[in-house]
Amino acid sequence: MLLLPLFSATLYLARWNTSNFWYDTAHFIQVYRSTDNAGTWEFLANVGHNGAGYITSDFGLGITCDVNTGYLYLIALCHYYEHTPFVGTEAFVSTDRGLTWQSIHDFGVHYTYSTYDYATAGMAYDPFGNRLFCYFFRESPFSITVQMSTDGGFTWTQTSTLSAGSGTDLEGEMLIGPGGILWIADWFSSYPVCYRSTDGGLSWSSTNISTENGLSWSARSVAIAYLQPYLFALTWGTGGSAKIYRSSDLGTTWQYLSTVISSYASEDGCCAMTSQYGLLFAVFWDDTRQCAVYKSSDWGVTWQYVSDIPRPEPWYAPASAVTITTDRPPLAVGEEEPCQEEKFVVSPMEGGLILLVSVGELPVQIYRADGCFVSEVVVKLNFDTKTLI
Repeated sequence: MLLLPLFSATLYLARWNTSNFWYDTAHFIQVYRSTDNAGTWEFLANVGHNGAGYITSDFGLGITCDVNTGYLYLIALCHYYEHTPFVGTEAFVSTDRGLTWQSIHDFGVHYTYSTYDYATAGMAYDPFGNRLFCYFFRESPFSITVQMSTDGGFTWTQTSTLSAGSGTDLEGEMLIGPGGILWIADWFSSYPVCYRSTDGGLSWSSTNISTENGLSWSARSVAIAYLQPYLFALTWGTGGSAKIYRSSDLGTTWQYLSTVISSYASEDGCCAMTSQYGLLFAVFWDDTRQCAVYKSSDWGVTWQYVSDIPRPEPWYAPASAVTITTDRPPLAVGEEEPCQEEKFVVSPMEGGLILLVSVGELPVQIYRADGCFVSEVVVKLNFDTKTLI
């Protein structure tokens, strides 16, 4: 018999490390990791163009994980500042779980100071189709471009465009859901919007997440996370508290659920969100919160402060961008979300495998012989008949 550990999820967080504004080049992207549900964080690496830091007026970030290989991908939008050594949008990859990073693609777009408020970008990996998606603001032509890569981020093809809208300091996120559903949540117009695509980003439907008008705010951000059976959105800005909205129909309609923090964001504040093993995580970063992490264990109804990630060196406030992901794949539609990690024993027998389960139900992740993720199912034990369902 072989004792196998259940899939152990890890959180990865990336933030733009704001420093002394134009006085130095220490504006690296910092990457952190947590293996204890955000209780503690380990610094992994600084990421920058050609190994150098950035000096910029604003930034867009997105991080995602290929659960088939464990590779991490990062998209960084660096907006114009007169001393900036690199101005544009770039993709990075880490093949050693965040310890080292290399640039894999320069999207060839450039920005001027006149559009710095539109520094928004996101990235998501589709484990069902082995595709990498991203979106980012493009100054010319003025739009949001959605792009796809099938070779691990080295080459990209534009699949569609979205209206860039108007306003100041937009931040959003991209997410892959069950069966490869693709979501983008951002604040391109007066209200936070969820875009939904079921054809690989070729076409999109959209729905307002809330009627909170943030057009006049100096900063506004939206984050999303999927936790079976709901899609969650987190909104925050300089004119509104951090609110959770929930959708029970994969993003078509939304209802207000709870408030994570009642205080407004400071100038350029932003938020991020992810989920794993029955838990939701929300991250907030502005000039009073150095990546403060909150956790919910009841599907977003109540929230508890968990930790933060301070930086000891002098830093420029306000902050700019933060993004978070997990190495756990999305569940398929109809599968249940476990709330704790267990172990099981696999024994090869004629006609199949026997799972010796010590609890009432057990999530089992299925992989092909080549290591690629296939799906996740929940095995249930009937205590009356002693049989597996």
